Amino acid sequence: MLSRTQQLLIQQNFGSILNIESINKGYSNQCFKLLVLNSSNQQQSLFVKSLNNKDVAHIQHEQHARCIAEKAMLTPKCLLQNAQQKLLVIEYVQADKQACIQDIALLLAHTHLALTHSIDSQLVQSLQQNIIPQRLAADIQALAPADKLDKTLLELAQLLDNECTNQVFCHGDISRDNILKTRDKTYLVDWEYARMASAEYDLAASICINQLNVTEQKQLVDEYQKHSQSSINQALLLRYIQVFEYLNKLWFAKLA
Repeated sequence: MLSRTQQLLIQQNFGSILNIESINKGYSNQCFKLLVLNSSNQQQSLFVKSLNNKDVAHIQHEQHARCIAEKAMLTPKCLLQNAQQKLLVIEYVQADKQACIQDIALLLAHTHLALTHSIDSQLVQSLQQNIIPQRLAADIQALAPADKLDKTLLELAQLLDNECTNQVFCHGDISRDNILKTRDKTYLVDWEYARMASAEYDLAASICINQLNVTEQKQLVDEYQKHSQSSINQALLLRYIQVFEYLNKLWFAKLA
């Protein structure tokens, strides 16, 4: 639940809180839909994310990543960010539920991967120093108990980290739940796993997170290459998939 301090901060900036609805699906942090009544006596819906399980540095990293995406109009507008109170308020986007039921992820993720990777280089370079670089080995070590660490996959992750020189701005977590489609626009949300990494990194993450089969993987890569007009190294992609499959197992084991 939102803390009393977080609620007071929201009221100071947006008005009286009329209703708080918990949103749990697809989010590792506590998320809520809030209905507020502003000073003009108008109702407004807000998407609120409580980051109580994150440290300040992690919150600031997500803020920088989201700033890049927001300037590129790939994500909803941030209305309030407070790292000390661990609070994020974003404009509420009403997703097209029917489109989600039809499983839009495959046909949207690839185009938005391409859009994310092709964000104007000057914009990315201005904030690049604030975005975490690819660090698969560190991610594995943070999740894997020492007695269950797969040293072969850790060595592969270290190799991929060391060889990652052609970096682009990556979302890192394009799951079905992080794609919002409205009648006129498609957004990506939840930028906490953004990285400066290779395109194959982001494709592999999306493939593993969404558990795409071989046919779907090929469709994703083919469409990505068409939209990005770039070539994906298939052998490199397979190596990234190996590491992300392991990372996903570690992640779900930690949540269990």
